[in-house]
Order: sequence, then C-alpha cells, then structure tokens
Amino acid sequence: MNKRDYIREVEALRAPDHLRRRITSLPGRRTARSFRWGRLLSLAACLVLAVALAVVLPVLLRGLHHGGEITPPPVATGSSDTIPNEELCTLLGDQFPDPGGGGEMYYSAAGNGCTLGVLLYTSHLPGVGGDNLILCVFDNRTREPVDPATIIYGDSGCLYVWDDLTTLQRYLLCTNMTVHEDGRQDCTAALFVFDGSKLRAVTELPETALGAENLPQGAETMFQEGTTFWEDHKGVINGAGLDLYARNPDWDAASGDEDNQWVYLCYLPLGAEDQAPLIGITYPTQTEPTVGFEWYNPPVLPLIVDGDSAGLRTWRKLTVDFTDDLLYGQDYDSGTPTPRVTDRYVVENSSDRALTVTLCYPQANNLTAYSTSLPAITLDGYQQDNTPLIGGALFPDTSDSWVGTFTTWVDYRNAMDSGDALAGAKADPVGMLAGVPVAVYDIVPSQGYETVRDSLDDPWSATLAVDCTLSNPEAQVFVYGFNGYEPLSSDGLSRRYSFSCNDSSRALHRIIVVGGTLEMGPVTCYTDGSCAQTVPELTGQVSVKENLSLSDALLGCVEDFYYQPEGSVYYTEDTVQRVLCDLILLYVCGPALSTAVYGDPDQGVMADLYAENAAFIRVDDLISTASGMMRFLFWTYDVTIPAGGHVVLEATQHISPSCTQTRDEDGYLVSSAPYGFDFAPAFAGSPPLEAIELEVIHGDSLTVAESNFNLSFDGYGAISALDPSAERYFFSVANTK
Repeated sequence: MNKRDYIREVEALRAPDHLRRRITSLPGRRTARSFRWGRLLSLAACLVLAVALAVVLPVLLRGLHHGGEITPPPVATGSSDTIPNEELCTLLGDQFPDPGGGGEMYYSAAGNGCTLGVLLYTSHLPGVGGDNLILCVFDNRTREPVDPATIIYGDSGCLYVWDDLTTLQRYLLCTNMTVHEDGRQDCTAALFVFDGSKLRAVTELPETALGAENLPQGAETMFQEGTTFWEDHKGVINGAGLDLYARNPDWDAASGDEDNQWVYLCYLPLGAEDQAPLIGITYPTQTEPTVGFEWYNPPVLPLIVDGDSAGLRTWRKLTVDFTDDLLYGQDYDSGTPTPRVTDRYVVENSSDRALTVTLCYPQANNLTAYSTSLPAITLDGYQQDNTPLIGGALFPDTSDSWVGTFTTWVDYRNAMDSGDALAGAKADPVGMLAGVPVAVYDIVPSQGYETVRDSLDDPWSATLAVDCTLSNPEAQVFVYGFNGYEPLSSDGLSRRYSFSCNDSSRALHRIIVVGGTLEMGPVTCYTDGSCAQTVPELTGQVSVKENLSLSDALLGCVEDFYYQPEGSVYYTEDTVQRVLCDLILLYVCGPALSTAVYGDPDQGVMADLYAENAAFIRVDDLISTASGMMRFLFWTYDVTIPAGGHVVLEATQHISPSCTQTRDEDGYLVSSAPYGFDFAPAFAGSPPLEAIELEVIHGDSLTVAESNFNLSFDGYGAISALDPSAERYFFSVANTK
C-alpha cells in the first residue's frame, strides 16, 4: 500500500478523530502493545500474568470473532426507557474476561425494553488487543445481557452505524485489526442488524455488494462462520461500506516497510446511500467556537421547524465540494473559493401517528443576491420553486453588505435561537404601516422647465427648493428625491428642502409627514445648490396627496426608485416595499410613528444612525440600505409525515467564504490567505438531530489552515462524523498553488 492509498484509507474512516489516532498501522510506526508488558513487569508479575492468561485463554479463543455467525439474542423483556451510558459502560466492561481493563463508550441505542451498547475496550492482558469492540444488548429492567456479548478483538476497533429507512432496521458495521511484532496486520470485519429487540449477525452480502466492481474471489463469504477471506484481505470502513484491500504477496516483514503491505481492490457498498444516514456516536463534545474573520460571511444555517417538533428525529449530511466552484467550475486552482454546498436532511416521524409540520430552511442573504448563491431545494427528490419568507434587516448598524461589515457568529445564533429571525420573516410590516395616516407633499417643476434650465450658464446645477414650516416638533419627516436640507429657524421647524433639476434627478420629489403637517411656501428655482441666486423664469408647485397611508406613500417612492438588477431573483417592487417598511419599523421609528403604530411614543426605536439626521431621513437611502442589508430568508414547506415515515430535504447552494483580508506590502490580497466556512449542527428550533456528517471534497490545490474539529486532508476528500450537540463547527482552507 503506497502513501496515497494509506491516506485515503485513514481518511475514509468514519470514526471520531480521537479514536482514529489510535489506529496502529501508521507509516514507520509499530504497535508494541503485544509485547511491551514483558519488558516492563517484574519477573514475579509476569508469572502471575502467565497463570491468569492460562486460565482465561480458552475463553478468549472461544470468543474470538472472525466474521462468523452469531446466535441472535432473545427479545428483551425490560420496561425502562434506556440504560445510561455511564452504567452501560460498566456493564459492557464486565463482559470482558479481563475485568481490570478500561473501556470507553463508542455507541448506544435504545430498543424495545432493552439497550444496545458498543464499548471500545483496552485490555491489560498481553497479546489480547488494545482496542477491542464489545457489543451487547442488555435488558433495561434486570440489567442482564439478553445474550452473551460479542467481542471483536484487535488493536483498532472501528464502527459505522446507519438506518435503513425502508426496513426500519439499524445496521452496525465493525472492523478491527491486530498488528503483530513484525508489523504484519490481520483484519476482521462483521456486520450486525439491530431491530430494536434483537442483535443478529448478517452473513450474506446484499445485492448491491455482489455487483461491486473488482470484487475479489471469496468476498461473498466474508461474514460467514469459518470464512478464510480475512486471512489475506483487509476492510476499512468507508461510510455504509468497506474499502477492500488484498495482502501484497511481495511484502516482506523483514524489510520493516509496512506501507506496502496492502493493495487497494475496490469499494464494497453494504447499504443504500440515500437510506443510510449516520447515527450519532458517543465521543467528547467540542463546543468552543473559533474566532471569526475580519470579513465574516454568513454561516450555513440548519433546518428548523415552525412549531412543535416532538416525534421527529433528523439525520444531516453536509457536503462542501471545492471541485464544483461557482467561479472556476471544475477547474478550481486558486483564488477565492466558492464551493458548492449540499445540505441534506432525513426527517423521520418516530411517533405512532401522522405529523403535519412546517419545515423552514434558512439562509442569510440580501435581496439582490444572484440565483447561484440562493439554495436550490428538493423535497423527496422533487424541485421546489416557492418564494421564501423575507425577514427583517439583520443588525443594520453593522451588516450593510455594500460596505462589507458583517456580524459575528453569535448574532446569527441568538437571532435564530430566540425565534426573532422567523418571527420577523412572518411579520407584515407593510400592513402595519398601512394604518398610519400621513400628510404627503409632492414638488413638481413647472411644465417645460427643461427649456429654461438649459438656457442657464450651468444647467446641471439648477436647483428647485421649497421653504416650509413643520406644525409639530415631534412629527417625523421622510423625504424622497431631495438632495439638500437647510434649517431656517433655531427650533428647526422652519426648513428648506431642495433638489437638482438635472436629468439624473428623480422623477418623484416627495415629503411625507407622520404626526403633523407642513405649511408650504413657494417653490423657487436657484442657479445652484447654495440657493443664493434665483431664476425667476423657472418655478414649480406643491401637489398635496390626500388620504394616503404611510405604506401607500412609501410605495410611490419604491415604484420611482425600482429597477431590476441583472441576475437577481427576489428583488421586486413588493419585496423592496416590504424590507423598506420593515427597516422603518425596526430602526427608524420616532415618537410620532411609534404612537401611530403602537399607541406609545417610547416603544419604537430610532437608531442613532438615523436620529442624528431626523429632519432629513431620505427614503432613497433607506431603500438602498434595506436592499443591500443581510437578512434571514426562510423557504417553508408544510409536510405530512406518516407514522414511521420520513421526508428528505436537500438544499444546494454556492457559498462565499469569510476571510482575514491578509494583504502584501502593496496592499493586494494574498492569494494564500485562509478562507473560512462555519455551520451549526442545530439551533433551538431544529428538529432533534440524531447525527451529522461533514464531507469535504477539495482536490489537491487546498490545504486545511484551521478547524475546531481536527479536520485534515491531503489532496483527496475528508469525511467527519461530528457531534450533533456541538454549538458550532468551523474550518478554513488556504491555496497551495
């Protein structure tokens, strides 16, 4: 086995990282557990161990499992829900002939009045194996084994578990390997099925396995009693299947070269991939989030349920494919990576009745986002084309995507966990402002003003202005299509609004007053924005609009402002109107508007960003800001899942990374600067998550810069079985070319 095959083998393991490190077949290293005790113990201690070994050796040999058939255990008779892992660890350890060893829980599952457990057990006896797998089902009431435990001896026990959602059975694939003093490796593998009551060995290969390419002779017997297949073959867990290797006949133990002991043959599938979600494995939780980048792009957000998720359980697989890059296609080599991310969920109804729920797939984005950055979603394989619920602006003081300052991970988590994000998307800001009466004044240039304007020495600077007096100092004023504002009195009630008459000027020039009126003066033309020299030949008039609500008045502004950005999907007049009203309600709501909406002048929020210029709040700027701000989008689906049934939701999108903006001495971004990606396994509103799996496909042009879950790869792909209870996972990559 060359180094390429070795790395592929190790990275194919679905075991947790802290277990993977125990694999004893590392290049250039030899496991010494099988002979080190004789050197370390005194002669007297060795004699005692020899006697003990003589007593237990017959038992050990009888328990050695080489893939043969195991008698199925009887149905458990207990009634308790499950056995706690701490107690289960002790019960499993007691099944080993050497009670002086130590064990670590690898996996557990509740059954029908029983509990299945898998223990990784380290023996203190020489020559027995360092990481043995113990599998046993215990009666919940009596705490007794319902059948003798199965022990798979070796130095590097590994396990992969998946559910077949058609037969509602759980499969456990086990492998182990013993490394001898001369470096020779012997492997064994076994496949079990747990139906909630019985654990039985699978002895026949499934049809999908028998059709595998390059299947070696005798492979069909690998799980049968008395098989000799594993004498010259090795199996390495790769998801719901095995990577099979043949022993290299040219390998010489005396050479000390362990790398070439095996030759890769083929992949052997043992479970249907679309029905084989990974089941959670017990291992230490890693929850400490890594500090974000200077430019922080949104994380990949998890599926949530709008309402009660009781009776549901979920398996999630996240695939990040750098070889399918948005900007570089299949030829990604360098630059800023924009990988294709596939987020797949199997949502199962574990209750005894049909459940109708609303699944919500979230994303943080802005209205002008291209379709390529928005998720393409399927339900049970059928493409969905619905429009998402569009939420409110995310943290407008910091998340204006036009200037590139984004929020932190904590902001996204808090907004989702609190329910504010979904509640904001379900709100009706347009309807709320439809009940707010306003006074509306449109300033209209006189007919044929272009002829007079063009006769001026500087037509481009010609300016129309109107002087007015506000009736109520607490009134709130919005303007649209105006370029200038000047207070004309010390109390600010008298003021002048002005706008340029050139061809780039807005067609609509509107003043909207909430909680008051304006006493309007004449419309005067000036040679420029200083409003010093008048142009008597050019005038205008004030058009008062009657019986308009604030929502109606704003819609006129939106219609004048609106344009269709190329490539944008959800930037329409309706969505712009919605986000504009939402922004005003959340952050531009002064006392007058707050009174009109909530009946309380103090309930609304006027953010400092807008309060500083309250007399000149430009709707033009609000529309532009609201369009570019990050916000939550929710694609929602009402589904009915029958008892014991499931639905599969899959979202595919290209995501942009966060970055540190590392620059060289000339101020240019360094191409090898790391690019970061992060995601949460679940949020407070997510359906209960049984397990999560991450697959990173990356080619040979990237390397891992950092991760908080020990991600590593070397030019191929990396798969990690992650802890579903972790708060956040994070990794960054850097270009190698």
